[in-house]
Amino acid sequence: MSFPYPISSDYAAHVARGDPGIDLATPVGVDLYVPRGTWQVSLSRFITRADGSPSYGETMEITDGILRLGFAHLKRRGYALGAMPDPGKVFAQTGDTGNVTGPHVHIWAIKGGVKVDPTNIEALQEVFEVAQFTDEQAKMLISLIKQSEEDLQAKPGAIPGKLRDLAKRVKAIENAGGTPHSHKVTGTAT
Repeated sequence: MSFPYPISSDYAAHVARGDPGIDLATPVGVDLYVPRGTWQVSLSRFITRADGSPSYGETMEITDGILRLGFAHLKRRGYALGAMPDPGKVFAQTGDTGNVTGPHVHIWAIKGGVKVDPTNIEALQEVFEVAQFTDEQAKMLISLIKQSEEDLQAKPGAIPGKLRDLAKRVKAIENAGGTPHSHKVTGTAT
């Protein structure tokens, strides 16, 4: 599996240190999205060592009941313990909190109570992608794009960058004969 950011510390290196997981070298503020399915927040707090010194910093873990995915060194956690965020919603942002030498996200995976290599977990791919649109969302977005097409051409600076980029991607899919909900729209927040 490939990630949109380089692995800066692989699973073997983390296992050797007694901390199974991987590190992805991300800038601060990359949105992390809830994968498809039903997920619940199983951990959401600032983690320190017993002596109070920084460790994982801002940390979240989500579970679907079988698989637990953890994310550490976050800038922001979007949900409290027990919350059930909808697929495609931002649940956190990458950061540089805790004991770090630079911005990145530490990711771990636990399946059936056993720590496993996160690079083999397909749901992680969706964490870095905007989830698929529902039919209703796709129709609404296409309608908004059509209504504001003149504004996009006349005043491109009037629409925030993130919305403008998303609108261009959806328009390209529509022009190619597809529908936005039949394709994944990838990217990160800027």
